[in-house]
Amino acid sequence: MIQVLIILFCAAVVSFVGSLQLGPVNVMVINTVLYQNSRSAWLVALGGCIPEFIYSALAVYFGQHFVSNSVLNKALSIVSIILFAAMGVFFIFKKAKAISLESNSLQKANTAHNFYKGFALASFNPQLLPFWFFIFLAFNDITLLKVSSSIQKLAFVLGSGVGAFALLSLFIFLTHKYKTKIISKINLSQINIAIGVFFLIIALRQLISII
Repeated sequence: MIQVLIILFCAAVVSFVGSLQLGPVNVMVINTVLYQNSRSAWLVALGGCIPEFIYSALAVYFGQHFVSNSVLNKALSIVSIILFAAMGVFFIFKKAKAISLESNSLQKANTAHNFYKGFALASFNPQLLPFWFFIFLAFNDITLLKVSSSIQKLAFVLGSGVGAFALLSLFIFLTHKYKTKIISKINLSQINIAIGVFFLIIALRQLISII
C-alpha cells in the first residue's frame, strides 16, 4: 500500500511540474477567471484534466502501440493545428468586454460549454500520450515506482489527473486573488491578442513538427 501511495504522489508531482509550462488549458483557465468567474474556470479545469486520466491510462495499457502509431499521431496533430489556429483567430478578433470585479460574480455561462472547452483543448494535445508513456517507462526503471499491479496502475492514472488539477487550481486561486491588479495594469484588448497569438504559435509549432 505504501508503494501505491508513493506512485500516486510521484505521478501527481510529475503531472504538476509537467503542467507548469503555459499550455492552452492553463491560458483558458486564466482567461475564464478574468472574463467570467472562478466557478466557470473550475469547469474548464475539470474538463482539461479528464484527458490526463485518459492518456495516462492509454500509456499504461497500450502505450507502445499508440506511441508508435505514426498515422494516429499525425491525425491528432492535424486536428490540434486546426483547433489551436481557430482559437487563435477567435481571440485576436474578439472584442474586449468589461470585466466584473465582483468576487462572487455569476455571469451567465454555459456550464457544459466551459467543461467541453477544457476537455477539447487538452484532448488534442499530441504531447500528452508520449509524455505519459515515457513517464510510465521511467517509473518502471525505478524499483520503488514500478507500475505492475492493477492498483498501482490505477494510482499512476489518478496521480496524472490530480497533479494537473492541483496546478490549474493554483492558477485559478492566483488569478482570482490578483484579478484587480491584472485588469488595472493590462489592456483588455491586449490580453485577447496575446492569447490569440499564443494559440497561433502552438498551431505553428505543431505544423512544423509534422512537416
